[in-house]
Amino acid sequence: MDNLKQQFDDLVSKTKHIIITCHTNPDEDAIASVLSVYEYLSKTTKNKTIRMVIAPPVKPDWDFLKNANLIEWVDPANVTNNADLVIFNDGQTRDRFSYTPEKIDLTKFKTIHFDHHPGPIDNFDLNIVDISKPASVQLIAELLFADDKFLTPEVAEILMVGILGDTGNFNYLDYKKCSVLTTVQRIMEIGKIDIQVLDIKRNQFTNKVFELYQILIANTKNISLPNFPPLSFSYLPKSVVDKYGYPTISNAYHTYMSMITRHIKDHPWGFIVVPGELGTDYFKIDFRSTSLGPDVGQLARDYFNGGGHKYASGGKFFPEKNEEVDTAVKKILEKLKKLK
Repeated sequence: MDNLKQQFDDLVSKTKHIIITCHTNPDEDAIASVLSVYEYLSKTTKNKTIRMVIAPPVKPDWDFLKNANLIEWVDPANVTNNADLVIFNDGQTRDRFSYTPEKIDLTKFKTIHFDHHPGPIDNFDLNIVDISKPASVQLIAELLFADDKFLTPEVAEILMVGILGDTGNFNYLDYKKCSVLTTVQRIMEIGKIDIQVLDIKRNQFTNKVFELYQILIANTKNISLPNFPPLSFSYLPKSVVDKYGYPTISNAYHTYMSMITRHIKDHPWGFIVVPGELGTDYFKIDFRSTSLGPDVGQLARDYFNGGGHKYASGGKFFPEKNEEVDTAVKKILEKLKKLK
């Protein structure tokens, strides 16, 4: 770790214009990674321009976190080529960070990459990757915040949000990844974190989210497929995009997945399909599983243009013109039926 920390600081010291980014449609680990790296650089560097840039749409779910209001919601591809250094978080390749990844020329600037996902990695200058960690932000906590003087209560809150998000409040942990608990103990003690209070900040939702949640419940089906354990699934129609807006949709389906998917008795895994953000030509598929279900990370990587973890992953389904989500769900199920 000491060698990686030195390499990180050396790259930072030789640059003046730094951009910190993460994958599109960020989750808590991605957001926390961006915010925590920003906090570290803000405290340890001088005379540098530091920007946090994440592809839209705007996601206000984490406005309670320090400096979240400074995030610029623009496609990183439009600004990275003007930077000296770009720090990529929580994704292996350029196409995870931008809707136009071909515009990101990695030869025009230095790069640092924090990640914990398995799979191929682009040619970054410094890869700080450990697939044994359940969250990218754990790597950042252990590398950049080993010195207690930088681990303020605000930073501790950011780090805990990322860890809780990617461990599913520790529900995804097994004996192979429980080292994170040692890191968590230090973060909670120094930051005086109350998980119940933090959980309320993370998971409160509006009446509009509750309306969408009810639609998802109404559309839920429990079925059996050949070669798979029984599963549950749900979806939202296209009409909700204009009515509710994508941040509300995102909040609703993440709430649904945390409370319903995998929790129905004898249905240890499942998925949800929702329209993509405005301007995209795909539907989003999010999978959740357990030790009794399939490896949905592999499922998303191999068959649904995506990736992720063994128990939580996401992918894309490209529909026919004017195709509705319920029709796409039927095609997804037909595809699953053919898999072994």
